Amino acid sequence: ANPDAQATGIIAVASGDRLYLQTAGEGATADYSLDGGNSVAAFGWNGLVGSTIAGHDRSTTVTVSGAYTGASDETFSFDVTQDGTVGTTDGLVVEVRDSTGSIIGTLDIGSGYEPGSELEVAAGIRVSFGLGDLSATNNDGFVLEAIADSDTSEILVATGLNSLFIGTNAADIAVRGDLQADPSLLAASLTGAEADTGLLLKLLSVENTKVEDLDNASLGSYYGSLIGDIGFQTATTQSALESNDLLISSLEQRRDQISGVNVDEELVDLVRYEQSFAAAAQFISTVNQLGDELLNLI
Repeated sequence: ANPDAQATGIIAVASGDRLYLQTAGEGATADYSLDGGNSVAAFGWNGLVGSTIAGHDRSTTVTVSGAYTGASDETFSFDVTQDGTVGTTDGLVVEVRDSTGSIIGTLDIGSGYEPGSELEVAAGIRVSFGLGDLSATNNDGFVLEAIADSDTSEILVATGLNSLFIGTNAADIAVRGDLQADPSLLAASLTGAEADTGLLLKLLSVENTKVEDLDNASLGSYYGSLIGDIGFQTATTQSALESNDLLISSLEQRRDQISGVNVDEELVDLVRYEQSFAAAAQFISTVNQLGDELLNLI
C-alpha cells in the first residue's frame, strides 16, 4: 500500500483547510521529519522530504485555561503572523481561526504583552504565552479542540447518570462505587485531548473556590471553620455538663445534711435514751422500796 504521507515523530491535526504538524516531544531535543508519500507534493512539502526540522530551547509555552461555553464542539487554530519574541517584538500577533478557517480574532503578544498574561479567545477559553520565540517562517502554531457540554439542563445529574456522587443527604453522600473501583471512568479532559487534564484540575480547584452562599468562603475553609465551631461548641457543652454534675452533687449532699439520717448521731441518741430509761427504772424501783418500808413501819 502507498500511504499518502510518511512521517516520523509528529502529530497531525486537521482544522478547516489546514493541516497542522507538531512534534510529539518538546524543546531542543524534539524534531520531526517527512519521509515521503503520495500527498507530499499536494501539500507543497517536497522540499522538506528527507530533512529534519529540529526544536529549539526558546520555544514558548502556551497555557490554556477557562471553560468552553459554546453550544457545539469547535476546533480553534492559532497561527503566528511573523517571527519574533513574545513580549518584545512589535506587531507579533497570533491569528485565531475556527473550524471553517475563518479568522475570529487576533492576539497581540508583541511589545507590551506581559508573558504569562491570559488573553480571551472565545466562548470562555483563555490562553497565555510564556517568554520565548515564535516563527511564522517555521509555521509555528497549534490547534485547540473544544468539547461542548451537551447536558446544559443538568438532566443527567438529576437522573443519576454521569454524576459523581450517590446518596440523598449529608448522612449517606458518597462517591459512586464504580468510580472508586475504576478511576479511569472519570472524565479528566476539557478538550478531549488525551493529555488534557483541565477538567480534573477544575474539579480539584473546587475545594479552594469561593462560594457566595458561604459568605465568599471556599469549601475547604468553610469545612475547617465548621469543624472548629463544632469542636468549640462540643467542648463548651462538655464543660457545662461537668459543672452541672458538680452542682447537682453539691445540692444532693446539702439535702442529705438537712433531711437525711445520720447513723452515728442516731446511735448516740439511742444509747443516751437507753441510759435515761435505765436510770428512770432504777428511780421507780427505789421509790417503791421506800414506800414498802414506810408501810411496814406503820
